[in-house]
Amino acid sequence: MAKARQILRRRKTIQNIGKVTRTMELISTARYRQAEGRLRAVSPYTRHLEGMLERMVALSGERLVDPLTQPRPQAPREALVVLASNRGLCGGYNAALLRVVRERVAQWRDEGRAGDIYAYGRKAISALRFSRIEVAQPQMQFETSPSIEDIMPLADELMDRYRAGELRAVTVAYWRFLSAGAQQPVLAELLPLGTDQTAWGGAGPPPDDVGLHGSAEYEFLPDREAILQALLPQAVQLRLFRSFLDALASEQIARMTAMRQATENGQDMVRLLTMQYNRARQTTITTELSEIIGGMEAMQ
Repeated sequence: MAKARQILRRRKTIQNIGKVTRTMELISTARYRQAEGRLRAVSPYTRHLEGMLERMVALSGERLVDPLTQPRPQAPREALVVLASNRGLCGGYNAALLRVVRERVAQWRDEGRAGDIYAYGRKAISALRFSRIEVAQPQMQFETSPSIEDIMPLADELMDRYRAGELRAVTVAYWRFLSAGAQQPVLAELLPLGTDQTAWGGAGPPPDDVGLHGSAEYEFLPDREAILQALLPQAVQLRLFRSFLDALASEQIARMTAMRQATENGQDMVRLLTMQYNRARQTTITTELSEIIGGMEAMQ
């Protein structure tokens, strides 16, 4: 019965682990729903602001001159913001993202460029340091959905450095949330600002908003350039804020999927071990019966 007892202990251990993974799956599901709710709440504002900026920039044409929209090919450095997770157990979430980051760093080295990495998340910090990649400003990732006030210091610092001519470009590496069944690791250019709003999830003006499309006439007070100079920094902050929300929602989906798969694999192992235990127990009983019958025959 020694083998049978070992199988029972192993099955009990796997069942206990399955309870933990099932609990983690439920927690990730609740956190994902919270993150998705934040994304749905910010989407209308994002859509309207991006659509309005796209229309205003198109109307301004060559008259728009703002530091945030001007390329700076002579700037000495670039900035890369990496949004990973603080914890593991989320499948290939961090590995796929860091693969994209390493490719960008390798591109910097091949082209002889320098860059600063703003790493958010303990997993990104440890992996980049292990790869001997210097991290300029390591930060812990937000455990819950951040507010836009939490993101503003980072956005303001990046905009100030870009305006001062220190940075050639600012790029964000994160998992873009497309739907509950589709996410992808991307490198999205934050600065300089362009007119491609779809790169940041902006869908442009909604079809039922009569004030933002078609041949509508605009009246700008005090003037168009002053309004754009006020809105462009908000667009940078909003895009960075949206990337954090996307990363958090994608992380919870990845962890939810990984924990569900672990729970299902554990259940398969429990079924297999139960079969093995039954066979071992049956073998033991058969052996004992054979010994009893053999002993009775020897006594006759």
